Amino acid sequence: MGRIIPFVLTALVMVSCSKSEEVEAPEPVNECGALEAQELVGKTVEDLAAMTFAAEVTRFINPGDVITQDFRPERMNIVFDEDGAITRVYCG
Repeated sequence: MGRIIPFVLTALVMVSCSKSEEVEAPEPVNECGALEAQELVGKTVEDLAAMTFAAEVTRFINPGDVITQDFRPERMNIVFDEDGAITRVYCG
């Protein structure tokens, strides 16, 4: 029994290190129009002052904000960094 354990462990390591199949990334959700709003990335909150959005709901997320994890495809999320620049725009 003592001689079998190293072989079993080696086989388990080899299986766990084997290349896994690549999985396609899911299509991004765009019900809120976030794909069309990607030009906002890099802009600041001042740039948004005169803008309107097609999304039913727009959520602005600042560093340290506590946000809900509910998924709402019609909601546009606009994420800001510490300097007030937009780093990400996505639906959800």
